[in-house]
Amino acid sequence: MVLLAMGLVIYLATSKYGNIRLGEGKPEYSTLSWLFMFICAGLGSSTLYWGVAEWAYYYQT
Repeated sequence: MVLLAMGLVIYLATSKYGNIRLGEGKPEYSTLSWLFMFICAGLGSSTLYWGVAEWAYYYQT
């Protein structure tokens, strides 16, 4: 199911529907800024996850 959803998203992003603009204004952030925000969000969420789960992992082993 996840593979199907990812395929659909990739298809929509690379087809003519990927160029549809939502709104009239200029983008607030550049593509590079979006990339760095996604990276920082991933690092922050993994830090929060492992901060809680790591002690349980070590306790089990």
